[in-house]
Amino acid sequence: MKKEEMLQAQLSYVREHQDIDESLFERTMNWFLEVERLHEMLKLLTETISGQPKGRFDMLRGLFLHHEGIMRPAELAIVADMTRASSSHNLDILERDNLIHRKTDPNDRRSAMVSLTPKGHKLMSEILPSYLKAIEAVAQTTSSPLTDASVLRIKGYNAHIESLVQSIKDSQNK
Repeated sequence: MKKEEMLQAQLSYVREHQDIDESLFERTMNWFLEVERLHEMLKLLTETISGQPKGRFDMLRGLFLHHEGIMRPAELAIVADMTRASSSHNLDILERDNLIHRKTDPNDRRSAMVSLTPKGHKLMSEILPSYLKAIEAVAQTTSSPLTDASVLRIKGYNAHIESLVQSIKDSQNK
């Protein structure tokens, strides 16, 4: 079932079974779907510009922008929003492609440190400016300019959803 079909099915359910403002529900769900689509489009844009899956690009970008240019694999997993296992797999691929180099941390022999190779640094020097210009172009071409109020509205939704999730978890634990 496609997302739009799911929305229509939910609307039918709301009409028949729930005491919920149908119009408000539909607007909200359409807004959420568009935000999700925006995220998917940003991912596609990132992958098209970088030639890398978004997570790997995020790792390379993190290393390129890091003030020391060297990070631990666990830090890169956070930057790329990946599990450690997925991060490790992606680091293997980046290392195989000679974009990163892993070495043992001299202060902790159990840990590794990751840095860009000259090839990785060259790649990021070439694609990061294009990526940043593309993001700027997106912001400039919207019919309704992005404002601090837009960001605050999204943060408000996120905070409210987080609060709802916590309330549900609290009630489940009682």
